[in-house]
Amino acid sequence: MRWAAFAAALLVAGCDDGDAPGSQSVATSARDEVVHGATVSGKAVIAGAWRLRTAGGAAVRNREAVILTVDDTIVMKAGCVEREWHYRVEGGNVLTQEEGRLTCLRPLTPAEEQLSNTVARGFVVIEGDADDQHWRGMGGEVTLIRTDAPWVEPSALPIPDDIPMPPPAPRMSEIAPPPPPPIPRPAPASLIGEWRLAGVDGKPLVGSRGIAVHIGRDRIEFDNCQQIAWRYTYAAPAIAIRRTPAVTIDIAPKPLPCAASLPPQLSAMVRAIDAATRVEMTPENGVRLSGEAGSVLLFRQ
Repeated sequence: MRWAAFAAALLVAGCDDGDAPGSQSVATSARDEVVHGATVSGKAVIAGAWRLRTAGGAAVRNREAVILTVDDTIVMKAGCVEREWHYRVEGGNVLTQEEGRLTCLRPLTPAEEQLSNTVARGFVVIEGDADDQHWRGMGGEVTLIRTDAPWVEPSALPIPDDIPMPPPAPRMSEIAPPPPPPIPRPAPASLIGEWRLAGVDGKPLVGSRGIAVHIGRDRIEFDNCQQIAWRYTYAAPAIAIRRTPAVTIDIAPKPLPCAASLPPQLSAMVRAIDAATRVEMTPENGVRLSGEAGSVLLFRQ
């Protein structure tokens, strides 16, 4: 495979013919060049482990997004993506040759693409030190920070145009005050009348069959063959309720007794009325009977 070399203009001025990019002399070991003190373009040593800080001038927001390891080879790791290049330093340029590696099948992010192109086409280190480097090549431009060096907050770096900025916080004068709490309505003076069951325990009644509830002067009744009825005393908003013998039921004709069980919602209604201790009006003009065992919502017929 052909080594990717940076343009001749990036070579160090004044190099002799043996240093020209056309020369095919290859260092016997990249480790010998880098680890034992050789510098790139007289600026910085590239060996080590680096984090990608900016790519093409745009800040990398996640410090763990891309890790670059430079040893005998240059290895880029970004999640499941991994790329590797052999390299050598020649005349102040870093010349690279890609070595295939197994990687997942996902597109590269713009930052990963910028780093890959920078390394793949050859680059020079235009500035940097042991902890911070700036690489530039025909394929792109990146800055790096050593993995054990303090991380520069993204707010101090350029922000790419394609990252949407949050809208400004509204001023206090623009924030609408919360709606006032609903004003409690007084409990009705009397419960006498014909009512329709609309909900149990805060849930609307299911099904199209209406359930009529008759409240007399001192009794609460509904049509059922289980012979369930109640006596009550009421002094708004308090109510006291107790079961009454079936013989006192006013509904005519009286339903024949049966042993059938009540449907779930009727059973919940009976349980709530058994334990009801309070009556209140709702904003919708309904009446709610509530207690420790639940609540029922009634509307006048």
